[in-house]
Amino acid sequence: MYVIALHNITDAEGFWAAAGPAIESLPPEVTLHSMFPEQDGFEVVCVWEAGSVRDLRSLVEGAVGAFQQKRVLPGRGRHRRWDCRRRAP
Repeated sequence: MYVIALHNITDAEGFWAAAGPAIESLPPEVTLHSMFPEQDGFEVVCVWEAGSVRDLRSLVEGAVGAFQQKRVLPGRGRHRRWDCRRRAP
């Protein structure tokens, strides 16, 4: 399932220091497709693919939970996935 995570970061330095190693050691069943950080580093939107929201939440909380508050939005399978690399018709 696709999951959008909206991170409000309380300690940017700590968050990014913890996020790097966590991203490099993701389990094979979890994919981080994109990260969209604000320029100041205190907000970031991430697009994930994982087996469940619970699994992803546990992974993220274990890595960067102390440095952020987040909102997780699970993707709904009934909507068509848009390939953003293609141009709109």
